[in-house]
Amino acid sequence: DKSASTNAKNLLLINLLNHIGLNAKPLFISTRSNGHLNTSWVQILQFNRMITHLKIGKKTFYLNPGAKFSPFGVLTPAYAVQEGLLINEEKGQIITIKAPKSKGSVKVKTNAQITDDNVIHCSSDIIYAGINAVLKRGDMDIDDLDKYIEDELKDIFSGVVIDSFNIVGKDSIEKPLEIKLNYHILDYLENAGQLAIFEAPLLLKEDKNPFVRDKRDFPVDFNFETYHSETVNISFPESMNLSEIPSRTSAKMKKFKFIKIYFSKKNSIEVTRNYRLGRTRFGASEYVKLKQLYEKIVQSDQDKIVLIKN
Repeated sequence: DKSASTNAKNLLLINLLNHIGLNAKPLFISTRSNGHLNTSWVQILQFNRMITHLKIGKKTFYLNPGAKFSPFGVLTPAYAVQEGLLINEEKGQIITIKAPKSKGSVKVKTNAQITDDNVIHCSSDIIYAGINAVLKRGDMDIDDLDKYIEDELKDIFSGVVIDSFNIVGKDSIEKPLEIKLNYHILDYLENAGQLAIFEAPLLLKEDKNPFVRDKRDFPVDFNFETYHSETVNISFPESMNLSEIPSRTSAKMKKFKFIKIYFSKKNSIEVTRNYRLGRTRFGASEYVKLKQLYEKIVQSDQDKIVLIKN
């Protein structure tokens, strides 16, 4: 019926590859959520998945046909581990897995227009690349895409209404994935007398700090390196003038940087937000600084823009 477990798909692939004369073997791993291997006392119960180890000449590839949207040789973050048990004909052995690093990006461009009735109309173009595209395609592999897109936006904006959307490259796994959205948000501005107050309509904003403990005894591991870039152009009617915009926000650690800047023009505001995570592990001694950096990001994404009505 063309369906099987991930392990069964890998066994089928290994047999097919060997049948045509290539060197493919089973490689047992412990996924990230299952925990690290204890290599000094190896037990089969430590492993919860199988992938395919393929050697062609001097090159080694790690394949997982169970990951439907992964390009050749790319492992999803859950499977991107450092060690595994390679099964040879004579015996098994623990090997170091040297798969390519998982990297990705998300780029957003939004044009937004505020109307006199407190509604904001938005047109957004979102481009996912690398591992971000792989994961997004997996999330979107469902029957009801309309509901998925609607739920995604409602998690960000209350009162949102989707006018239309278009998806480009959904099945082209070697290329970026692009989502084009047209939507409007009702009662987006908060009125206080002559003032109209609102947040920039950011799709990539952080609502809460994922780090809540005061201290940590173990390293912090992110799934993959990623770069987020978002630009929002907001225009408002002649009946309003800009009263106040937030100041620039900048925060950084080694290979981790966040910057957000507001620019004002006549009857318009431009917001640029850049988030760059250039490494995946932060030591326990860096935890407090990492928590403070995220707190600064969350606070920045809640900054208010103030307009005054003529």
